Amino acid sequence: MDGSLVVWDLREDSRMHHCMKLNETDWIFRAPTFSTDGVLSSLNHTCPVLAIEPVSTSVYKEQNYGLSHLSSQEEMSGLSFQIASMDENGTLNLWVAVELQKVDLAGSQSDLGLIPGGKVKLVHSSTVQLNSSLFPKDILCLRTPQTLNIKFLPSNPNHFIVGTDIGVVSHGARHDLRVPPKLFKPQQGGPRSIRANTVDFSPFGKPIFLVGCSDGSIRLHQMTSEHPLIQWNDSTNGQPVIALQWALTRPAVFFVLDASSNVYIWDLLENDLCPVAKQIIQSDKVMTMVVLGEPEKTNGLLGIALAKESGIIDIQYVKKRWALPQSEESEKLQLLLQQSL
Repeated sequence: MDGSLVVWDLREDSRMHHCMKLNETDWIFRAPTFSTDGVLSSLNHTCPVLAIEPVSTSVYKEQNYGLSHLSSQEEMSGLSFQIASMDENGTLNLWVAVELQKVDLAGSQSDLGLIPGGKVKLVHSSTVQLNSSLFPKDILCLRTPQTLNIKFLPSNPNHFIVGTDIGVVSHGARHDLRVPPKLFKPQQGGPRSIRANTVDFSPFGKPIFLVGCSDGSIRLHQMTSEHPLIQWNDSTNGQPVIALQWALTRPAVFFVLDASSNVYIWDLLENDLCPVAKQIIQSDKVMTMVVLGEPEKTNGLLGIALAKESGIIDIQYVKKRWALPQSEESEKLQLLLQQSL
């Protein structure tokens, strides 16, 4: 809640951390490997962080984002990736997580946020003030929208989209000032008093993304048009959509979680008007959902991790009919989207 970021390296030896025996079971309480709390004050967020997202490595490796800050004694030993953090005031920070070659068991004198013996640290790359760069003047003259979430376009992480509390999704870029369209709007037109609670890009290289809103509507957008290709308004009976995600093994399938703990499966090739399946989770409220899978394998293994209010993580596997890739599925989906234009 204070705006700091923490990193855990789960490869660390458990002897570096506190161990306690409870009910004949050994529990390891791992301290963060690295924390920005109090050590990167000028670069830290100053209010709660709403989202932390990975950024594709292809671009920043070529341009060496942030890596010039490393001294010659602290060169990377292989592991490196970029992440982005966004706070509730619309500040976007870009960081590079790097693995150090040398480990200091006594603790680093230069990296005060690094645990003794730790090898992974965050290096600040850049900062973007989203509120001043994302929204047109006609929107800002009414009030500054609340930024809620962010996703980066997998095929070109220079581009990103940001969900807001006025129903629109903003389109930004890290290195280009003009990125049409500036806003992705619902079918009904401009800003409305609804929240774009969740957004997700297709993981199959297509420049399309889903938006789930607080009024229960779901939109399917393409990056080249401000209005959706398809919008579904009644699939959750008005219950807010709190999470949605594309399947990792099938381009035409996605999953939706609403505020009443209902999980919906959509298969656009089977039915592009409504979900093909619905599961009601009654025993324990579901707070969020993540889709799991191994798209590089052909076994069709696909699961959903459900985080419940009680603290339980429930993993359920999806039937093969919605997990196994179909013949020419990407081409069939592309034809369906073209017919929606």
